[in-house]
Amino acid sequence: LILDAHPDFACPPETNIVKLCAQLASAWNVIEEASATTGIPHTVAEGIRHTLATFFGDYLTRRNKSRWCDKSLGTAAAADWLAGLYPKAKFICLYRHGMDVISSGLDAAPWGLMGYGFEQFAGMRQGNNVSALAAYWIEHTGQILEFEQQNTSRCLRVRYERLVADPEAVAAEIFSFLGAAPMPGITARCFGAERRTAPGPGDHKVWATRKITADSVGRGIRIPVGLMSQPQLKVMNYLLTELGYTPVDDAWRTSPCPPPVLQTGTGEASQRSANPEPDSLGDSIVRSVLTNIDPVIRS
Repeated sequence: LILDAHPDFACPPETNIVKLCAQLASAWNVIEEASATTGIPHTVAEGIRHTLATFFGDYLTRRNKSRWCDKSLGTAAAADWLAGLYPKAKFICLYRHGMDVISSGLDAAPWGLMGYGFEQFAGMRQGNNVSALAAYWIEHTGQILEFEQQNTSRCLRVRYERLVADPEAVAAEIFSFLGAAPMPGITARCFGAERRTAPGPGDHKVWATRKITADSVGRGIRIPVGLMSQPQLKVMNYLLTELGYTPVDDAWRTSPCPPPVLQTGTGEASQRSANPEPDSLGDSIVRSVLTNIDPVIRS
């Protein structure tokens, strides 16, 4: 909604266009008899760009906007592909503390983990929804962080917690990163009567939202940590630490409610390099876990 409220940007509900086009490219490669290791063939890339130009060109004309954005769940898995297709594309890497994501997921799907990409994780946890959502967070956060580290100049790290605490400042940073004019007051106007009223795929709760608040920050403290396996918890804490979040340890368990979810000095200006020194990557066990993350998620 914040992006879409800017006069330059049109950001529709979740189209999943990135994943759909990656699938289209895979099918096109089969037809072209191209190897998957050779990158995107020129004819395939041109065909997909033409399709998207037509698709979003009409949308931009109707909205009287000049640039389109996509905000869809699970995009990180195909981000490398999109980065190759559009060398000038920029990426906003949005993170949130893992325990709060688990809490939000349980609130969004209280009768079973359906929607939001939860289904594939729910089936492997035998009713343990906390562990399933931890697996969901680990996989997607790991993919986003890996992409960010490999594409530093094209990525802006945004933490949900800072966005809701100071939305105007973070919105200004986003627009500056995108080369767009600042729009003071936009985080209030995006909920006004002029906002797009036709809901589509996305977080259904946003349509009942009237302002940005930090009320949900720290709610993950109520989640029983013991429902996660030790390998899961170790990987979660590795990712949390890399992103400047408070790890889930003994201090977390005894912290006040709400707990401090961000470590001191983790503003966007103090963001870590996307190419950290080898020693900051943690021990070899954790590196091995992240390299072979599927078995750990499912352990």
